[in-house]
Amino acid sequence: MRHKTLALLLFVAVVPLTACLEKDTNTTIYLRNDGTIEWAVMDQNVRSNEEDSGKRLDEERTYINDILGGTDRLTRSFRALGGTNIKSVVMRDRAPFGTLRSADFEHLNQVWERTFKACQIPHRLTLKTDGLVTTWTMAIQVEPEPEKTDECESDALEALVSESTEHLRLVLESGTFESATGFTLVGKNTAELADINSDTIKKTSGVVVLSLTWKK
Repeated sequence: MRHKTLALLLFVAVVPLTACLEKDTNTTIYLRNDGTIEWAVMDQNVRSNEEDSGKRLDEERTYINDILGGTDRLTRSFRALGGTNIKSVVMRDRAPFGTLRSADFEHLNQVWERTFKACQIPHRLTLKTDGLVTTWTMAIQVEPEPEKTDECESDALEALVSESTEHLRLVLESGTFESATGFTLVGKNTAELADINSDTIKKTSGVVVLSLTWKK
């Protein structure tokens, strides 16, 4: 079982979208050569498990209409966190539904920095480039767990919990990953978040360090 604070900060789902919607979700952060990122969330096989047919249709209709209208929680959080070029695409418009939502951000640390500050979590974020090589490092103090603040519970951040997934990966648009800490490299251009549990956190005195180095 994942640590609660770490789950929040790394966009790992700990509660479902709603009580009765089932879905398969994959979250991908695309790293561009200019340092900007595209954060994309794909939902597949979305359907309500409500037994009452009328309630089931209403729940599914609400889900798809919110996405079409750009009023779903994830899209609202993209806006609140400074995302641009926000897109919502319906790939399948009947149950089981398929959707893709995405937004651009100025750099890899933009969303995390906003989240850490709002939740008052001790952290260190660095993004350094030396010639063709870039290294990103994130260190988080996850134990003892901080008390939640009003800002941490705001609409701008709540979708980070409920709209994302354990299947988080970072993908280079070009170039190759050279090394990784806290990630599993899949081929040369994909890094998947490794499992970080309570035992791992205890061994590092409550500090989790994630790092990626890539070459253009």
